[in-house]
Amino acid sequence: MIRHNQFWQNVLLGNVKQMPFSHIWDGGNPGSADILASIRSIGLLSLEQRQARMSGPCAACKWISICGGGFRTRAAFANYGNLWGSDPACYLRPEEIRA
Repeated sequence: MIRHNQFWQNVLLGNVKQMPFSHIWDGGNPGSADILASIRSIGLLSLEQRQARMSGPCAACKWISICGGGFRTRAAFANYGNLWGSDPACYLRPEEIRA
C-alpha cells in the first residue's frame, strides 16, 4: 500500500499489489482520486491564486513569494485536513508576516 507521505499516514492512496502505481497516481483508484487531484491542482495555480485560497497567517504573508506557502500536506495534517491552512513549520512572528 502507498501512502502520500509522513504527514498523511492515515490517507490510503492505493495498493500497488492490486494496480500499478501509475494507475493510482493518475486517479484510477476511486478511493484516492479526489485527494490526488486536489494535490496536483496546487501546481496549476499562480502564487496569487494559492495565497487567496490559504487561511491563517499564510493568507496575508508578505513572504509568500519566497516560501510559496510552505508544505501543503504538513499544513493539511496540522489543520484537520485543510490543504489550504497555514504551515505550522513557519517560524515567522506575526509582526514579520504582515505586508
